[in-house]
Amino acid sequence: GVGSVYDGHTSTRANRFIFSRDVANSEMDSINCFTKGDLADVDVVVIAGFHMLENQPESTKQQVLGRVQEKVLGHPLVHLELASMTRADFLLQLFNSLALRVHSLGLNEAELAFLSEVLGGPPVNTESVESVGDALVFLLSKATGDSHQLSRIHFHCLTFHAIVEKTGKWKNGATAVAIGTLTAAKYACDTPTLMPDNHELRWTGAGSKPVISTKRPDGVTIHVSPVLVCKQPLKTVGLGDSISATGLLYTKII
Repeated sequence: GVGSVYDGHTSTRANRFIFSRDVANSEMDSINCFTKGDLADVDVVVIAGFHMLENQPESTKQQVLGRVQEKVLGHPLVHLELASMTRADFLLQLFNSLALRVHSLGLNEAELAFLSEVLGGPPVNTESVESVGDALVFLLSKATGDSHQLSRIHFHCLTFHAIVEKTGKWKNGATAVAIGTLTAAKYACDTPTLMPDNHELRWTGAGSKPVISTKRPDGVTIHVSPVLVCKQPLKTVGLGDSISATGLLYTKII
């Protein structure tokens, strides 16, 4: 955190560094345990952790992606949660082979900016809702093939969240994005309720409304909700996963 001292150095900002050596997860061995029958009574399948494949041999990447396609993509509702990546070639491979074929996608500002750049999309200014919206709509516009199912993207950053969806494909998008921002505020401060003295509103574009929703003429609806930012965060690891998962609980594909 800010002011923390390590080896004689004082941090001027909040930082985190996560280090792991996990052979099983890096090769995503758990997918071998699932069959289509195991998922028959499951409402939604959430898949994540593909950033662990970045430095694996190409043969391992192909095997894992092939197994996921075989065992998961037939489910009526699949959500893919992205994570930070550095290799453009693998991110492009993942987007084309998997992201376009799931129903819902979750990502943050760094992941959106890199993905838009890799796909030749617009630059992303995360301080601008309009810029973020343009990039999200650009990603959604790529889902035009016969096997493409992507119709919803849940974006989250520090000051606001947004859900873009193909109009008429989903229910309760406004509720889903609002519950995501509420989850972020409570999770980061590690409190069961909101604490007025420990939260602040940094994006005021919604005025006094918890959500603003816009139906665009191109068949896309955008829901945006401000975040009550935690001033002294205690938990950040897994925050994006919690936001997306909670949002999925309150929405439904049509």
